[in-house]
Amino acid sequence: MDANKALDALAWPAAFLVAIVVFLLLFRRPITDLIGRTRRLGFGNKSIDLSDAAQPAAEQQKTLNASPKAPDPIPSTQVPPPPPSVPVAAIEAEIEAALRNVGLSQELQRAWLIRMVAVLRLARGHEIEYRLILGSQLGLLVQANSVTPPTMSQARQVYEAAKAANPELYRTFPFETWIHWPVSAGLLRVDTSGPEQLLRITPIGQDFLHYLVDNSLTSPKAG
Repeated sequence: MDANKALDALAWPAAFLVAIVVFLLLFRRPITDLIGRTRRLGFGNKSIDLSDAAQPAAEQQKTLNASPKAPDPIPSTQVPPPPPSVPVAAIEAEIEAALRNVGLSQELQRAWLIRMVAVLRLARGHEIEYRLILGSQLGLLVQANSVTPPTMSQARQVYEAAKAANPELYRTFPFETWIHWPVSAGLLRVDTSGPEQLLRITPIGQDFLHYLVDNSLTSPKAG
């Protein structure tokens, strides 16, 4: 296959990818607004109520650690979606038109659909994690994203410095809860293979840091 034929073969997936990127860029704000209306976030068998936006992040993290709740059941795949609202219908029509124009097979449509849902689900999680994470925890996450990840003792030093700077916030927020949240959220993992426990960043944690940079969320956070 010569270069021209190779480019022709790649044209339709590239066009569809561009359409997806444009869609995500155009509708990132509505998606963010939808995230803002989300009332409950689940991590495994735990969940946290986000209905009170004024509730301090530390209090929400404690709620997440202390309130086990089974995740909501996945709705049956045999139930069709409800009628869309006018804005949703317009977006669906644009997506259907894009699919017709690129002529994707059913298998590729399914693959792209799964990819889009996965990307949006990850972005939704990052948005909520950014809302909950404290500045000291974010600093620890940045330290963990290095060739010399912090030890548990060094993490406690970060905690104590934040506690000294924010005594009222940390008055009922112990170190165990502070360190447990980024681990339970999947941003950090505890490495116990050596003589001292290390806190290593996870792939989700690295993606979270990229998300902050991509969305200009790099300003210092309180706490």
